[in-house]
Amino acid sequence: MLTLLPRSSPAKPASLLIAAISARALAASAIRAGLKPLVADFFADADTRALAHACCKLKGDIGRGMRWQSLG
Repeated sequence: MLTLLPRSSPAKPASLLIAAISARALAASAIRAGLKPLVADFFADADTRALAHACCKLKGDIGRGMRWQSLG
């Protein structure tokens, strides 16, 4: 279903929370869409930190997946 966008964009870009195993590509995509990526992933590598407005490294490992407690 298509959503109609407002005729004028807000002056301040909206933030987008991205939680992923590796969020670098998603953060780059968010920037291209005019959004500010807020990233939580397992790596928080230099490339991702450079792209993200804010970035945190999740505790745990890929084998066990993400747990909401690691965001706290």
